Amino acid sequence: MLCGAIKQRMRILIIGHGAREHALAARFISEGHEVVVCHKKPNIGIERIASTCWLVPDYISVSHITDKAVADNIDLIIPTDEEALFSGIADEANRRGLRCFGHNAYTATMLERQRPAVIAALSYRAPIARPTGKIVHSYRETMEMIHDTGATVVVKPIATPFTVTFVTPKTGVEWCQHVKWPAWVETYIEGREFSTHLLYVNGQPKHLGITLDYPFTDLSRQTLTDGMGAVALPNDNDVISSSIIKKCTQAATNGVARLATISGIHPNGFISAQFRASAQGVIFTEMDCKPGNPEIIALLPTLRNDLVTLLTDPNDAPLYTDTTVIALSMAPPSYPKTLSVTKVPAWRESDGVFYGESLRVDDEFIALGPSRALCLVQSASSIGLARSLILSTAIGTAKTTNLTYRTDVGDIALRGASLRVKASIKKLQQRGGRRLMLRLSPDANASLDILMATGEFRSVTEAINILLVRTTINDAHS
Repeated sequence: MLCGAIKQRMRILIIGHGAREHALAARFISEGHEVVVCHKKPNIGIERIASTCWLVPDYISVSHITDKAVADNIDLIIPTDEEALFSGIADEANRRGLRCFGHNAYTATMLERQRPAVIAALSYRAPIARPTGKIVHSYRETMEMIHDTGATVVVKPIATPFTVTFVTPKTGVEWCQHVKWPAWVETYIEGREFSTHLLYVNGQPKHLGITLDYPFTDLSRQTLTDGMGAVALPNDNDVISSSIIKKCTQAATNGVARLATISGIHPNGFISAQFRASAQGVIFTEMDCKPGNPEIIALLPTLRNDLVTLLTDPNDAPLYTDTTVIALSMAPPSYPKTLSVTKVPAWRESDGVFYGESLRVDDEFIALGPSRALCLVQSASSIGLARSLILSTAIGTAKTTNLTYRTDVGDIALRGASLRVKASIKKLQQRGGRRLMLRLSPDANASLDILMATGEFRSVTEAINILLVRTTINDAHS
């Protein structure tokens, strides 16, 4: 519960340990507030800017955390890790008379785990399609559903925080041993994924913004970030229509209001509702009771408000910039498998880079895993310009031997881009083509963006000519 007069300068406790928490801490500090971070895994980015860091074994022991908050004169608690929310950190803070921006345990559990109820609420008197799904209690039921529909399905365990798992007949056997039943299983429908983000302050909703899951390289699945990047879009944009944004935001707020009526939830915190725009219409896919990662990292630069005031004053409406912001997560090659220790160069906070779980060793940091090691942020006037700038950093500067964005990008993306351009050139040569630059395939043209972003070539014409020479030489040698 948020109540009482708000201090001009606050002592804020953030509970979490990733790039999301690093970005929030940096924002609060830039606004003149003091930040204390409670984390169960080290993060050198957070440790470099926070006034105090508490290393705890877990976020379940909420009474221990609130005891420390009382002793340390904390003015505001912001739990961004679902473990703390599900364990009742907001309930315990309220009992101790502490101000907390985060949902109570019942609300958090209802929003993330009671999927059928959430779907019914969001679809109630709203032009949002219901996903075709049901609760299943075993691997056998799931595989029967796959064979009956002949489609890929999405599985989300009910007893644990939702983690999207795509299951096909080929991956089913390998996957089934990791699932805790029962689970919600629905048919996967292709489409563009986006999220509408809300803040609830004492039950009053505010629209924080819209983000889009965005492929950062080209049309090949080999070099996509596969959901590890997010674009924060202005409300007025040419990617998602304002009518769809309004429809989905209204569906989310109406759904939460209906859940509050029928289930007695009391929203006070972040809520993200995720949708997929498909040929079958706009479909609700997921609800989060915490700020998304890296979505919130992309959203923060688009807000002109003092963030603490926005989170604590029900009457403070969001003020937006007109910029587009891309947040791109970079991960070690083993992501999402168990990660061996990986060393990468240290970064300065001014570089627009936020750290994931990490340790400092001399002037390097060790990324702890499985984890997203870095999150790069770039603002620009358009998606195309922001993408070009962030690719230049991601491939040309931030990438090391042991760190790429996604498992199969970095050097592979650069090499793959060259190969696709060369293949298009070779095909045109065989056909006696002229004016190569105007006749490259869409895939090859998209690949040129990668080559240009690295700074390897000064112009597209130079890139085409040099690659043409290389292709001719390689053909002669072969």
